[in-house]
Amino acid sequence: MRGAHPVKVIVNTIGKPRPREQLILGLCLTLLGLETFKPARAANEAAAPGHSVFDQEVLRQRGIDPKLAALFGRQTRFPPGRQQITLSVNGRDKGTTQARFGEDGSLCVDDPLLAFAGLRQPAEWSTTLDAQEQPADPGCVDLGTAFPQAQVELQPAQHQVRLFVPDQALLDERQLSDDYSQGGIAGLLNYDIFSSFNRYDGQSSRYAAANTELGLNLDNWILRSRQVHSRFDGKMRSEMLDTYVQRSFAQHRSLFQAGEISLVNPVLNGAQIIGAQLTPEYGLLSQLDNASVQGIANSQARVEVHQNGALLYSTVVQPGPFTLTNIPRITSRSDLEVTVIETNGEQRRFRVPASLAASARPQSGYSIGAGVVRSHGHGSDDPAVVSLGQSGALGNTSVISSGLILAQGYRSLGASLGTALTPQLSTEVFAIGAQASSLDQQGAQLGGQLNWQMHEQWSSLVAANHRSRGYRELLDSTYRDNDQFASSYRDQFSTSLRWASRALGSLNLGYTQSTYYEHDSTQRLFLSWGNSYGGVTFSATVEKALGSSDGYNDDAVYFSASIPLDGRRRLRSSVRHNDSSTTSTLAYNEQVSDSLGYRLGAEHRSGDSSTLASAGLSALPRYTQLDLNYSGDGDNSNYNLGLRGGIAVHGAGITPSPYPIRDTFAILSVTDTPGVKASTPSGPVWTDHAGNAVVASLTAYGKSPVEVDTQSLPTHINVDQGAGMLRATRGAVPRLSFRAWSVRRVLLTLLDSSGQPLPSGASVFDDRGRFINLVQPGGLVFIDNSADISHLIISDHQARECRVTLDPETGASSDSYYTQAQRTCS
Repeated sequence: MRGAHPVKVIVNTIGKPRPREQLILGLCLTLLGLETFKPARAANEAAAPGHSVFDQEVLRQRGIDPKLAALFGRQTRFPPGRQQITLSVNGRDKGTTQARFGEDGSLCVDDPLLAFAGLRQPAEWSTTLDAQEQPADPGCVDLGTAFPQAQVELQPAQHQVRLFVPDQALLDERQLSDDYSQGGIAGLLNYDIFSSFNRYDGQSSRYAAANTELGLNLDNWILRSRQVHSRFDGKMRSEMLDTYVQRSFAQHRSLFQAGEISLVNPVLNGAQIIGAQLTPEYGLLSQLDNASVQGIANSQARVEVHQNGALLYSTVVQPGPFTLTNIPRITSRSDLEVTVIETNGEQRRFRVPASLAASARPQSGYSIGAGVVRSHGHGSDDPAVVSLGQSGALGNTSVISSGLILAQGYRSLGASLGTALTPQLSTEVFAIGAQASSLDQQGAQLGGQLNWQMHEQWSSLVAANHRSRGYRELLDSTYRDNDQFASSYRDQFSTSLRWASRALGSLNLGYTQSTYYEHDSTQRLFLSWGNSYGGVTFSATVEKALGSSDGYNDDAVYFSASIPLDGRRRLRSSVRHNDSSTTSTLAYNEQVSDSLGYRLGAEHRSGDSSTLASAGLSALPRYTQLDLNYSGDGDNSNYNLGLRGGIAVHGAGITPSPYPIRDTFAILSVTDTPGVKASTPSGPVWTDHAGNAVVASLTAYGKSPVEVDTQSLPTHINVDQGAGMLRATRGAVPRLSFRAWSVRRVLLTLLDSSGQPLPSGASVFDDRGRFINLVQPGGLVFIDNSADISHLIISDHQARECRVTLDPETGASSDSYYTQAQRTCS
């Protein structure tokens, strides 16, 4: 090879390879192939797309086995059979699933894939290919056969498949319940335990409390029961907070609840009831703040819509005018960027202002509930109650809502209207009338608010409410003593101003004034500011009572500065001032690892000239969260301990979680591999002795990424794919499995019968004809996994072959990345 030099591989360390070793081993094949495997121009031009033809005589002259030409002439492909992939359709991630591929690496379309992708079944869909044992190739239907305008992008190296299909191939949004993982069964226990010991002026006290939650998820049904237990100086108390069942019906975009629940009404304030209700499923409705785009395509083109740099939507359109609807937006205040990619690769871009894109009608929904009010009071009644509510669109920019509550001795009726006057200015007004016959009272409440996005950096809110003297809420009406409402306000006014600047930081200003019928008015001012300069974070907060005539003033000023010492250590200094004293604090924090942190501090109070020392430890010992804290000055002290987490009971066993388990969660498994770390939306988790872990919280009807930290895998373990995307209905318990297997990596030194290293450039195949590697100078061959290889076949450029037998112990090692061995080829 002209200009080429031999590549010398030196390996002198057993264990995990250093970056330089990995680079050398990985590039050996590339370095040899850059110059050698240049296809003959004329032959290549006649070759089929995706396949190159090489000059075999040149290969022989340069010491390369010509059989490799067929291998290097083909593009990277998915292996035949079922493979785990990450799927996206028109730019929208669908998550991780199993897909089938033919012998040529093409994607095979079957019923499970259509359902997972949210695609319609073609009109002439004659067969169902959904059996896991289905052969790899027979009956393989290409997506282009099902949908002639569809495009498929295969990325085998990333285990990704991207589909681009016309809109008519997509299921309607209301048919997409199969787009999310559903079903599953698991029980759970959440716990939050707190214990403290105090010693003050020679006296001591102990206090302990435990908040627990028992639950069951069964086929999208959710059962939850919350309890609180406390113990103070030897006295034990337990209380049931609530117990309820819940289920989401995705196709109807509704949520059903029954038991001890909070009554929901779009206009009126509800109460805690024992009963049932049906409300809109806001987890789904929040995704329907959609937009529309119009344009023209010169050919069958792909259209991509971006907002703030993120891909929102992608589809295939026919030549001529097109209109795209139901585009989910990140925000209603930013323009849309549209790119039209023509068949010849030409790209055209244009922008759609946010004001024009917001043509989708606002959401509508109904709510209905009935039950008995839970007043939790000794001098109160528990009346039966019925609630009705409705929200719907009024034109393209307004939403009108109404609500009705009927109870024994109480009735209330209200309506609200929300309108976007401009893209930057919106308003909402409401009116409520109520009659509490049990208290012989009746009245009304009127109110409204104005939101103004004055600039990208400025926003403001102004709100005002007025209540007549006889106005009562539902819960107010349950009390028999009418004097309990002396604190009810007459007028309430509030305003806020937010400003953000990269140079000067963020500033929030809030003001509230309340006027009462029975006593004087109160006014509160709140101001906060924060910014970071050179890594040092500053924050200041002011809270002040204005014009208070009740003789009580709780004004406070707080300022802090947090100085980074390095990536994991910070020094924080703060000052708090109120009317009685000034407190200065100095604290040191260090996050030793993802699972351990500690803090040390000192505090001085000017009011009583006392100085306190404090220390704390926060640990995440894989399967729970632990907090230990101490503060004291020698004579007085406080110790407390906190323990939080959850336990899931599922089909594969009992698995602890360091985080509370929410309505929608998943079970993660890495085949029989304990101690593997994975990142989840809740935080890092580790697999237990059976290889299972709990993904404690998933976004219902959203995307929840999960990624295995491959550095935490044992050196002899590989996984199919280190990341997955979960999309689940509310209440589902999906299972995300990462197939792990033991590998035997070996660096062989191959010798001929005379004890000399085999010539470099010889090709190495296994007993099933799969290409393994090229022989490197010195007879070196690296095999990524020798577990299923019984012998090797080495072929040189003259097509001469010899064989090497690998015994089961070759490469067997559990504590090193690879082992070395020497074999003779005969």
